[in-house]
Amino acid sequence: KIRVLAGFPAVIIKQIPVISSRDTVVVTCDAFDTNGTVKKYFWYREGYKLIDSTLEPEIAVRYYGRSPQKIICKVVDDDGLINHDSALIHFNRPPESTVKSPADTVSVGESEFPYPVKFIVSCSDPDSDTVKIKLHTGVDFDSMNIVYQGTDSIIPYNLTQPGETCWKLEVTDSWGNTVSHSGKFTTVLTHTICFVGHSIVEGMLSDHNHGGFRKGVIDGLRDSLPLHERLKSVGPLITPEMQSYPADDSCLAISGTTAKEIYLLLTRVSPQLKSDIWVLLLGVNDWYSTGEKNYIVKIIDIMLARNPASRVYVLNSVPVSEEHVYSGSINYNLPDFNKALEDSINVRRVGGNSVYLVNMFTLLTKDNAFDPTWFSDPLHPNQDGYDRIADEILRIMYQDSSRALRKPEEK
Repeated sequence: KIRVLAGFPAVIIKQIPVISSRDTVVVTCDAFDTNGTVKKYFWYREGYKLIDSTLEPEIAVRYYGRSPQKIICKVVDDDGLINHDSALIHFNRPPESTVKSPADTVSVGESEFPYPVKFIVSCSDPDSDTVKIKLHTGVDFDSMNIVYQGTDSIIPYNLTQPGETCWKLEVTDSWGNTVSHSGKFTTVLTHTICFVGHSIVEGMLSDHNHGGFRKGVIDGLRDSLPLHERLKSVGPLITPEMQSYPADDSCLAISGTTAKEIYLLLTRVSPQLKSDIWVLLLGVNDWYSTGEKNYIVKIIDIMLARNPASRVYVLNSVPVSEEHVYSGSINYNLPDFNKALEDSINVRRVGGNSVYLVNMFTLLTKDNAFDPTWFSDPLHPNQDGYDRIADEILRIMYQDSSRALRKPEEK
């Protein structure tokens, strides 16, 4: 008898071209058995991690984070004999990148739009391919527009209005492999308000919690703010009169001060102080003199020079009680002082500036005389008086013709 031994099957994996990591490659092989039949194909990754078994000589392989990938094909014939072949799949790998985007919340002042921010991109390609960057932005992820295409690592972007900005940044290599980053941030329009003046602005003899009329004005404006806007008080000083709300206490209010002293503080101590909204009350500590009025006008002009788009609300003054030791002289000067102050305000209004009179005289007097209903002492209002002042300031600030809160485009 002659015994014929079964032969091993033969298998050869066909050559595999370099492909993009985003593609799937079909690996095929040629397998045959000279004296039998190939029954099954077993496909493995390097390390003999089984991918699949097939009845046909092909398998689809995807990129799984490594290049090259070693693919092994084992074939089994009808005699149970096994043979194998291996090949390397070279994937062109995607670029690697990180993105530093603007902070979650970006606070922007009225006069700062358009406000520049940056996207900082750090990227490299493991296969040394050229990469391109594309930035999309929009109010939501479904309606984004391309705002940048190029290769710069620092991408400038201008914020033009408050609200949410959604963004997506794509880094793509020459093979079309893309890495995508996305996120969103909120732009908050920040209005500033500065209260300037003497002890009534400070809030002396109020409830020591609301800063006289200041907190009422701040709260009233905040209640009218739209979404993505806020109001912040500014100034170099704090007082003992807003103990419950220290975050809102910043101001330029000093008990006993005169307009000349405030002028010197603005020019020498706080030359950078500026605000979108100013509330100003001075006069009584220099007995409503002409010099006091002149310095008030200088202060108004400084406010406008530092921020030409600012709104200035100037309170006129009220008589003091006859109980005040100098009431005669002080009250004698008051009518001319208030008239001259109003005239100066009107001149600046005609010149296109946003300067408005708050008529505290009418508000807190009765028959043009001191009204004790609203006062704690011969000079300072009680809290009811302060609340009355706050309501009047807000009434004017809410009017379209003298509106305090404005959009960036309303410069």
